[in-house]
Amino acid sequence: MIPRLHVPDLTAGKTPTLREDQISYLRNVLRLGPRDRVRLFSGDGLDHEYEILALTRHDLELGFIKTVPLAVDPSLSTTLVQAFLKGEKVDELVRDTTALGVSAIRLCGSARAIGKPSESRLDRWQRIAEEASRQCGRTTVPRIDIAVQADIQDILAETPVQDGRARVLFWEGEGERLEQAFPQNAAVAELFLAVGPEGGWSDKEVSCAKDHGWSVVRLGSRILRAELFPVVALAAIQERLGLL
Repeated sequence: MIPRLHVPDLTAGKTPTLREDQISYLRNVLRLGPRDRVRLFSGDGLDHEYEILALTRHDLELGFIKTVPLAVDPSLSTTLVQAFLKGEKVDELVRDTTALGVSAIRLCGSARAIGKPSESRLDRWQRIAEEASRQCGRTTVPRIDIAVQADIQDILAETPVQDGRARVLFWEGEGERLEQAFPQNAAVAELFLAVGPEGGWSDKEVSCAKDHGWSVVRLGSRILRAELFPVVALAAIQERLGLL
């Protein structure tokens, strides 16, 4: 299998510039050299294949071979609105939801969220998303941001109803079943999922979701780790919509 790397500023017809860590990965981890091939992607739905002409400790010279269209990117635009989680849990969440095709991850405050992640961690999470996209064959990388000036109630209010848009807040209390919110093969083009912190949503936050027309859904009776829940929820919805 030809190795893949994400190069966000890749421009057709121009020599690509790779980061030093990417060059080191090709040279020291994969042990590639002249005449080996590598594919680069930038989020345009294409893989661009190159031959390595020269590879040293700090420099890489590539020769363009061809462009390869791929059809593995998700057809459903999915935004995960995730309340702040403790510790390293966001790392795992980013990695696994990227593999399932999430388009954007928005981290936000909530009544029961503990702490607030530093914006300095955004680079780390973006790299994790980049690596997960590379591994699973995606040509796009999800956007990740921290809602600094908005909490979950603000986001619930500012995400309006639109044709083809499904908005779901998951809650461990009373709510619709998944099959009620998503009839088999329902026509959904855009999906917003709101998932709470370790302590769950407050009653006020759930009421806010209902007031703004969000579907409040109970996934099941099992208790899942906070970082695992959105992965299971997303996979279950994709199965209901015939996307798995």
